[in-house]
Amino acid sequence: MNNVKNFPVVDVLDELFCPHCGLKLITFKEGLISSCSHLVYVYSWDEDGQRFDMVRPDFGQSFLKTMLSTTEYEVLMQFKIGPLSDSDQEQFMQGKFSRQDSIGAKVVDYFMTFPEMLFPELLTLETVIYYISHYYGGTHLAIDFGS
Repeated sequence: MNNVKNFPVVDVLDELFCPHCGLKLITFKEGLISSCSHLVYVYSWDEDGQRFDMVRPDFGQSFLKTMLSTTEYEVLMQFKIGPLSDSDQEQFMQGKFSRQDSIGAKVVDYFMTFPEMLFPELLTLETVIYYISHYYGGTHLAIDFGS
């Protein structure tokens, strides 16, 4: 766990198009518009808290499997937060949730840092993190250039 990888971080001002397929992914004002096979996850934070807005199913499965096996998850599950429900786990692993669902926020409750820092081993060396600054937060989009 926690292999060291220095993922490049690129600031995005107004909108981001996928560097591979050209699909418009996100705008500053509208947020996530669509996703493509190159987009691994969208992770946001603001005055309402932190959350995953989207995960690609292969990343969702490996992320959740890794997270559930940590001692931090075990401690929080037993003493503070309680376990993630089977339904929430299944929806997260399949990437079947939206920003309005609480699933992305529930998963984030079990850790305190960016996904690319928590489990960098789950991302390829070809991953680039795109960062959009918001008024009271921001968004990280992980795009895999190897996909």
